[in-house]
Amino acid sequence: FAAHPNHCGFYGVSRSALEAFEKDLKPFRTSTTTLHFWVNKPLPEKLVKAIVRRRVKENAARAM
Repeated sequence: FAAHPNHCGFYGVSRSALEAFEKDLKPFRTSTTTLHFWVNKPLPEKLVKAIVRRRVKENAARAM
């Protein structure tokens, strides 16, 4: 995560995760592997947890 003057960023999100959660991410801006959100419109905790769980599984699968 990082805070910028005009937005906050959630970094390290895979393209497949962005695609998998595309419907939930409609209110937010995305780039290749980043979510952009605003202080007055934070990412839902449930969504962040789901994205992190998916990334952990992706990383574990890649490590094998």
